[in-house]
Amino acid sequence: MFSPVYLVRDGGAPQAVDAHSIEYAVVDVETTGLDPARGHRVCEIAVVRMRSDGSVLEEFSTLVNPQRASTREAREVHNISEAETSSAPLFSEIAGTVLRLMSSAVVVAHNLPFERAFLRAEFERLGLGSLQAPGLCTKVAFRCQSEFLGYKLMGVVKSLSGEWPWVNHSALGDARSTASSLATLLMSAPDRLCLTSVSTPALPALPEARRMKPRGFGWGKRGALQAYLPFSSRIAPDPEGAREYERLLAHVIARGQITNAAIDELAEAVPAAGYDQQSLLAAHRNVWRTARTTDPEPPTDSLSRTYRMLAERLRVPELAAELPRIRDELRHVRLAAVGDAPSVTALTGWATRYGASVYKTLSPSVTMVVTADPERAARRKPVQEHGLVVRTPREAEAELRRLIEAAPVRAQVSPPPASTSLNLVFPNPLTAESWRTRELPYELCDGEFVRPVRQLAEHAVNPAVSWVHFSRTPQPTLVIDHRRVPESSRWDLDDALHYLPKEPQLKVRHEGRRQR
Repeated sequence: MFSPVYLVRDGGAPQAVDAHSIEYAVVDVETTGLDPARGHRVCEIAVVRMRSDGSVLEEFSTLVNPQRASTREAREVHNISEAETSSAPLFSEIAGTVLRLMSSAVVVAHNLPFERAFLRAEFERLGLGSLQAPGLCTKVAFRCQSEFLGYKLMGVVKSLSGEWPWVNHSALGDARSTASSLATLLMSAPDRLCLTSVSTPALPALPEARRMKPRGFGWGKRGALQAYLPFSSRIAPDPEGAREYERLLAHVIARGQITNAAIDELAEAVPAAGYDQQSLLAAHRNVWRTARTTDPEPPTDSLSRTYRMLAERLRVPELAAELPRIRDELRHVRLAAVGDAPSVTALTGWATRYGASVYKTLSPSVTMVVTADPERAARRKPVQEHGLVVRTPREAEAELRRLIEAAPVRAQVSPPPASTSLNLVFPNPLTAESWRTRELPYELCDGEFVRPVRQLAEHAVNPAVSWVHFSRTPQPTLVIDHRRVPESSRWDLDDALHYLPKEPQLKVRHEGRRQR
């Protein structure tokens, strides 16, 4: 299905094409098992269409109903349950969108043979087994260009960015990691990179997907529901699912806080709604504004703070600009109220309008203790242990007014709205540190890259090693002079020859008597 193309350094192959002149469709699938020949199928797919500079043009991600159960081993890897996929679209329902995103582009995957096998099987079921598109394997690309300890996707991301991927074994998470790795390599490589001769044909057109069901991950460590959704998609949210999500969100906003239980409830409703990031944020803005406009009175300072907090948690902080200005001169002040005297209650109520926080416990972080009976409060053990300041309401008011007058005027600038574009290049990439001095031949890297094969490939391009060399003229040929092979390298050489790719375009020529 995918005709292999490879990344090479400028001049490394005849008829090479500038890698920056091509668009890429980065694909990842999660499956019910490891072998499509045994009936295993795709249960989640993601496609990221992007330019070489990492700018995302469109993303698509959905669970897929495989019409069969996953193996226990597969579930332990991707954690996708049958309950999640039972209401997901069939592959036949989303095939048109997948084809459109792959059309006229180089298809990319980090382990291309795996994705190729499963996608070929899925399209063969639809009578499209003869599809042909150029395919680039980033695992092979990084073996050739970068010197890493290992070349699994997690390791490549860590080596390039200095951080582990934020999610693993989700189709969208892995597709983004692959896309980020490729874009970072193309944009920060010390040498210009090209693609071996490539054509990007248009693929057959099928009806577009009418719905998608992205996998839900909860609020997550990135702090936002939308971080795990496709950035932008042409597919509209499911009307019924969207209504249910907005109903739940309106209830959360009416309560004035987002609890862990509410987060779980919202997260469960997102996949059924079929949102992408932009449509989810649009729903947040709509529900937030609706809640605001239904209030008959202007919001109090306390309510305004609640709305600001909700806007930030929902990742629409720009909406805070629609709220009245909040006095926050005492935002760093923490008061502990002791007793229920009316003067204490009045003082703390007045202070909160300027941003002060009020606590019932006497902790070391308290700025001052406010009480109508200071002598009794001063004898309390926590006050003495923490050295807390005790003030009467009148004393506290005078001191707080001095703080208000001395506080600098702080402009309340709301953060900008969420970006409507996405770039996947890693910031501060570590590409140069791992760049290979000599490019490895892709013919030697496109297979099992075990230690003996890696060493043989590195020896083949090293002028200081006299017993092996590689040439592409007139055809890719690995020449081994067995008369010069050191005794210490013979066992590794035999292992490497066993694991080398058995491809017809790679010729291995032996010179001298081959030792066994």
